[in-house]
Amino acid sequence: MVLQNTKSITSSISERSPVWRRRGISGYPFRAPVRRIAFLVGATVLLSGCLGSGTASTTPLPPPKPGDITELRTTVSVADVPLRAELEGNVALFLSLETAEQALKDRTVAGYAPAQLTRMQRQADAEVNAALAPFGFYESSAEAELEIDGAAARATVNVEPGPRVRLRSVRATLLGDGVNEASLRALVSASPLQKGTPLLHASYDAFKQALTDRAFDLGYLDARFKTADLAVFPDDRAADIELAFETGKQYRFGPVLVEQEILTPDFVDRLVEVETDEVFDVKRLIDQQLALNDTDYFSNVTVEADKEKAIDQAVPVVIHTEPQASQSYTTGLGFGTDTGPRATFGVEWRRLNKRGHQFSADLRTSAIRNTLAAEYRIPFKEVARDRWKVFARLDQAEIGDSDSDQFSVGVVRDDSWGPLRRQIYFKYNGERFSIGNEPTRDSRLLIPGLALSYQRADDPLFTRRGLSFSVDVHGALGDLASDTAFISTLASLRHVRPLSPRSRLLLRGELGYLEVDDFAALPPGERFFTGGDRTVRGYGFQTLSPENADGDDIGGVRLTAVSAEVDYLLIGAVGIAAFVDHGAASARFGDDLSTGVGLGLRYRSPVGMIRVDFAHPLDEDRSVRLHLTLGSDL
Repeated sequence: MVLQNTKSITSSISERSPVWRRRGISGYPFRAPVRRIAFLVGATVLLSGCLGSGTASTTPLPPPKPGDITELRTTVSVADVPLRAELEGNVALFLSLETAEQALKDRTVAGYAPAQLTRMQRQADAEVNAALAPFGFYESSAEAELEIDGAAARATVNVEPGPRVRLRSVRATLLGDGVNEASLRALVSASPLQKGTPLLHASYDAFKQALTDRAFDLGYLDARFKTADLAVFPDDRAADIELAFETGKQYRFGPVLVEQEILTPDFVDRLVEVETDEVFDVKRLIDQQLALNDTDYFSNVTVEADKEKAIDQAVPVVIHTEPQASQSYTTGLGFGTDTGPRATFGVEWRRLNKRGHQFSADLRTSAIRNTLAAEYRIPFKEVARDRWKVFARLDQAEIGDSDSDQFSVGVVRDDSWGPLRRQIYFKYNGERFSIGNEPTRDSRLLIPGLALSYQRADDPLFTRRGLSFSVDVHGALGDLASDTAFISTLASLRHVRPLSPRSRLLLRGELGYLEVDDFAALPPGERFFTGGDRTVRGYGFQTLSPENADGDDIGGVRLTAVSAEVDYLLIGAVGIAAFVDHGAASARFGDDLSTGVGLGLRYRSPVGMIRVDFAHPLDEDRSVRLHLTLGSDL
């Protein structure tokens, strides 16, 4: 995204005669407080390490000269005052003696002559003054001692900060068209720059930046400080601040032009959420760029808003796009302890016409399931997210101790419903199935249904804090193109939260309820099974269910599955986990629940978390079962 000349801050200062003054946003006579300095120093050290590592082996240091100091230890001690730790940190960053110590440790120098360290010792007082001034201490003093013992030296710097300067007067004035903006006035009212408070340059900078950023977010692109004056009077231990912030006029979005040729103009207009005459907001442009990038229509999107071309504060917006390839193909190989070896092949037409229609087909095959599916998608309403879907699907599967061949066709309305995703669907299932040695049966079901889902995550791939839940309710009427009547509800919940910077708690729960007129006529795909990699570990895939007289798993009408897991990253992307799973498919809630416990290994791969779990079933005399999974935690 290109934003030209959208933020400009200058200063215009009247003449005064304090002992020390700071003007505008430039002319800083000393370095910033410790937090900002630490970042800059850290970046510099990292860069120098990267650049220097290649030269260290080819350009060795010359040996130290006779009499040079090759080992230095520096200690900084600041008297007990507010912000003592911050003061000591900033002093250490300014001291030449500290810099020399680090250089010797890093072996960027071979040694220092005693005279060099003596000069650094004499500079300590001035360096301490510069380091403490940003915190309001302008009368500090430092006593530096240097002890040399052969090739080793010890430096001690004792700092007395002295009295602290306090704010004597603070005047902050809003000018321009934004003078009545509530959020700007609230910022001024809540400013930490209050009469009588200690002077802290970081607070002064932060307040000015917050005011400027907020004005910019409100569309005042010409906002600037007409006056930005910080005058310090050390003899009076006082400082005066005078700020006059001119917002200028408020800018709005002008005409929005999307440069593309692959879709009809009215369809593209529905993809664009930025509207002409809205208050200009950079975040809105960024969100628009991301939203267009997330569609399957464009491979690259850039947004240009040129303030210099504004007419009556209306900024024209031009969105440049590059079309995505109209077709894509996917292939994949994998392995899971539930599914065995598996393979996938898919093809997608991202745009069949200029109205954004799409079509996809994929084939999935594994040891327990083979699926061929096709789907036609028609955008509607919020066309970037909402779809009508017409689908057809062939399934050949082993579920528990049953075999099933199924054909499904249907239609789905997939859209937003407040913060939720909503799917309203109708599908027709024709299925031939058998369970154990029971006779083969044919089933036909006309199924309407409703599914709601929600997901929020700080990182979709490696979630540290997130929540997802879904509920699906569907059924059939026995006298309406169906062999039996039933109603089924399945709800699931997943929650991830951090326990420490390197550990997480993962909770999972599933609850299912099924009422059916003729259970024997209900195909296995509509019954409840559990057990395996993603449910109750320690047990085989879908083996936790009621059994018939022959011991075959036939599925249940109630489902309960809960899990708690704690994982911890040990080194880099490698971690460990401990878990307990509990649940079963059954005839009644609470019957025949099984428990599995275990330990696991974790690896944060570029395509998701790889999990290797070793689980032991507590209620069966079985050995440990291995589970392998890959994917997100939500």
